[in-house]
Amino acid sequence: MLATLLVFAIASCDGSSGVKQAEDDLSKSLGTIKSLNMEMIDEVMETGVRAMPDAGAQLAQLESLGIDIDKVFQIVIAYFSRFDYKVRSSKMDGSFAVVTVDITSIDATSLVTKLVSKFTQFSGMLNQGQPEPEAIATILDELVVIFTDSSLKAKTTKCDFRMKLVDGVYIPILDEGNINALTGGAVSYARVAGMGGQLDEIFQMLENYQIQMYEQSE
Repeated sequence: MLATLLVFAIASCDGSSGVKQAEDDLSKSLGTIKSLNMEMIDEVMETGVRAMPDAGAQLAQLESLGIDIDKVFQIVIAYFSRFDYKVRSSKMDGSFAVVTVDITSIDATSLVTKLVSKFTQFSGMLNQGQPEPEAIATILDELVVIFTDSSLKAKTTKCDFRMKLVDGVYIPILDEGNINALTGGAVSYARVAGMGGQLDEIFQMLENYQIQMYEQSE
């Protein structure tokens, strides 16, 4: 879920000049997701490290735990490897634009099925005395294989993106439906799995951040 927010943050950093309609700005953001690569992520990470004095130390700590950041981002890129979109229509709703889009992404159910099949193996690696950093590194390798599996199914979901004009660029106000579509139904799956409380906190944080960002621009 957080990976999806990161990816959309990358995409939203480069909008159009506002001369075209909201659907053009959204298409540019979605097109960035469709072509997501390590170079894009590296640029955002470099900016983040410069902006956060302790970011380098935090990354080093993750590495000491066996968490290879590059592999994590490989998984993020693989997660959106099937991503595609089709703008269907757009309309104005007061001061907002609403763009209706068909979003195609890896089907979360298909992905979870693959992950569940490996759960026992992963649990055993962590509980049988194998050094934790070594076990985590091996699990990440396995996850890269799972997320790049060509047999994973894709899912297409129709959803509406509400867009607000900020500094001459239409920016999407992401809600649960948008994130669910972008992740192939992962939000719905997580709610069924009993993670509703955690999801509510995440979406509340997202809403507060977006409200703050838009208020600063006015």
